[in-house]
Amino acid sequence: MSVRLAAALLALGCLGGWHTGCRSDVLPTPTVRAEPDVVTFAIAGMHCDGCAMAIGDALNEAEGVEAASVTFADKRAVVRFDSAKTNVAALTLVIEKAGYKPSVVAPAGGTSGSSTP
Repeated sequence: MSVRLAAALLALGCLGGWHTGCRSDVLPTPTVRAEPDVVTFAIAGMHCDGCAMAIGDALNEAEGVEAASVTFADKRAVVRFDSAKTNVAALTLVIEKAGYKPSVVAPAGGTSGSSTP
């Protein structure tokens, strides 16, 4: 071990390298992040792919939205979001403000396999 590395480890409080002698009080604590919620909306009022793009843009710009996928063919939106920052009611309002009528098809409650955007 080089002198420079040893000095750096000593300054961090790690006397024996990462494998032994580390002081846990100076090591960073990993942040545990909950899985995002996913909600599916049926959306009335879409007439073309441009409508789907407008809704997708509005959702993806909303605070707390991690990803939104909107398809004109299915007239549905699947939204993955952080429930600490937003909720289904707020997402419904985003879609309504864009000029469309959403209704919840699959409620939020964790991830849902392949339908996650």
